[in-house]
Amino acid sequence: MEEMSQGVKVRIPATTANLGPGFDCLGMALDVHNTIEMDFDIQTTVEVTGFGAESLSSGPEHLVARSAMLLAVRTEKIVAGWKLRQHNDIPLARGMGSSSAAIVGGLVAANALLETELTNEELLKLAVEIEGHPDNVAPALLGGLVVCCTDEEGLRVALRCMSETPFTGFAGEHVEMPPRNVVPKPVQKPHPPVWVACTRRDTIHLAAQK
Repeated sequence: MEEMSQGVKVRIPATTANLGPGFDCLGMALDVHNTIEMDFDIQTTVEVTGFGAESLSSGPEHLVARSAMLLAVRTEKIVAGWKLRQHNDIPLARGMGSSSAAIVGGLVAANALLETELTNEELLKLAVEIEGHPDNVAPALLGGLVVCCTDEEGLRVALRCMSETPFTGFAGEHVEMPPRNVVPKPVQKPHPPVWVACTRRDTIHLAAQK
């Protein structure tokens, strides 16, 4: 994210999800990006270039603007509208997370403009609420390869894999992972059950028993 003299500028990656057996729980960021420039305005106006320039909404129903406004409402901030410029290098409806990029871009930009200082965890919960599943919005926000777990109450955990940052552990109703590096070495046994986690409760329960 880049702060400008007026507004903010955000780059959001494309994503791919449902990797291998990881349906609705494994996602990965790609080296293709959309760029969003956003500032306050008396009403919402949207200018789109690139993919979707002729088809995406140019008003307050635009997904970036709606996501930003949801954050404003939830944080009890009064915003009349947004001045939004968006350049899309992510194609629409091609399985590359264009909607997730819009959602995450709107939330991150609004969080900066409104100075609400929401954490990534809080932003991700809002993104999952809008999108309905975490496997694209999580890598769009966190980057890299991400594994997620949800239940009826929503997102429970999202972990960025292949990271040098040690994993501090997670304890839930159906799965428990001890503190360790997120990517286990071949000699480490047993592997964390996160690698077979899924959004299905019975699968998570099975993984926790292994």
